Amino acid sequence: MSEIPMQWLQRRGTVEEFEQEALRRKSDSFGVPLDKAKAKLGERPFGTMTDSWKKFVENIESEDELWFFSSPPESFSKELGCNGFAILRDGKIHRTLVMVRT
Repeated sequence: MSEIPMQWLQRRGTVEEFEQEALRRKSDSFGVPLDKAKAKLGERPFGTMTDSWKKFVENIESEDELWFFSSPPESFSKELGCNGFAILRDGKIHRTLVMVRT
């Protein structure tokens, strides 16, 4: 089970959508075309967190939902923030993967 509140869930998506979004952010931050970022980083869209991501998404079942979550903005300014991904199963948070913790 997870310790994050349901209100932190912000955006539902697929594995592919979240991986593409990560590559798009890298493309924008490095100022390179998206196709170049995909060619260079496509196998590791989350950098050092990619192995954890792949292991996490292996647990998704057909009826599960994948969500991006984030703690409230003020938690980051207090260095208590986190964000990442959650698997919803039967309407409850089943597992989480924290990608950023401040």
